[in-house]
Amino acid sequence: MKILLLAEVSAERVIGGAERVLRQQAIGLVAAGHQVDLLTRASKETVPMEVAIGGAIERRFPVSTRNEWSFVRSTVQGALSVLDRSTKKTSYDLAVIHQALTGLGPLYLRRKAAAEWLYICHSLAHEEYLTRIEASPSLWSKLRRSVNALARRGIEWLVMSRCRRIVVLSEFMRQRVMATHGIAPERIVLIPGAADPAHFRPAADRQALRGTLGLPQDRTILFTVRNLVPRMGLEMMLEAFSGLGKAGQRCLLVIGGEGPLRARLEAAIRQRQLEQVVRLAGFIPEEQLTA
Repeated sequence: MKILLLAEVSAERVIGGAERVLRQQAIGLVAAGHQVDLLTRASKETVPMEVAIGGAIERRFPVSTRNEWSFVRSTVQGALSVLDRSTKKTSYDLAVIHQALTGLGPLYLRRKAAAEWLYICHSLAHEEYLTRIEASPSLWSKLRRSVNALARRGIEWLVMSRCRRIVVLSEFMRQRVMATHGIAPERIVLIPGAADPAHFRPAADRQALRGTLGLPQDRTILFTVRNLVPRMGLEMMLEAFSGLGKAGQRCLLVIGGEGPLRARLEAAIRQRQLEQVVRLAGFIPEEQLTA
């Protein structure tokens, strides 16, 4: 099959869950014998507009960040421009949209570019936006935030309503999609995420590895990697951890990742006197994640 993946993020470098899902899907489909192209938004003007990734070709388009309208317009126009160049000689058997805005123009204005269209819902677009953008006290800021969230919700509904199937990674997200967008349950397919056992498995010498990573040899290590944003439940994790009492002293909680919640988490760790049992490890590069 000839498959097109459309996304707002790049598969070239994994910095979060969205990039990881996109990259693993592209590489996995290539390994299964399919021809894979990616259509993505350029992160900045200086990046190359075309790059090979694990046998797939990623083509990018630049966007304007001058204001919300110019961002939407340039995204739609850029996605259409790249798609038109990619389909001059042939069309795709399948198009998979990972983020709604990138897929909006192609789905509605170039629908015949692919025989089938799918949407993968990592998380609801407007909820993701609201957790990342905090409103200032001003009325204008609150209004702007609300309008942006409403627009993201509407764009996502437009895309979901035209795709044949919606793919989710959890039962929780299936329920959120049905409740938020009114999508019929028979149109939603649950494909759970999984760890690759070729990479994620116990090390041959765990004690030596702990020494290399600067982890104590005599404690139980709990580890999570998240974007440090409110919807991840990290503050609730700290509250639960502080309730362990003496049992918690035999553990070390390592939290990997960066985000706007970091200062609040640092304050919560100090307030609960968890400095000796909780460690914020910051961003963990992909090549170090297995260890």
